[in-house]
Amino acid sequence: TFGNKFLNVKQYLRTYGWKDCGYTLTQTDIDAINFGKVPPCVLSDGTHLKNKVAGCVTNEILKRLYSNGVISSYTLIDITTLT
Repeated sequence: TFGNKFLNVKQYLRTYGWKDCGYTLTQTDIDAINFGKVPPCVLSDGTHLKNKVAGCVTNEILKRLYSNGVISSYTLIDITTLT
């Protein structure tokens, strides 16, 4: 219904968000993904996203806003400075 205007954050983190953040999946992460959950490597405490991951999600949102013509320019967050 919403097409590219909707970002399913859970799906993003399960499919390629972890890779965008530079993480390598462990067996625990793979098991979580196969069970329909986000990989634990992206979580700081089992519930909240790590700062680096929040930066990756923000960058994905910025890209979508730009591609949908909502914003005319953007600067990506430098996730290398985040933990």
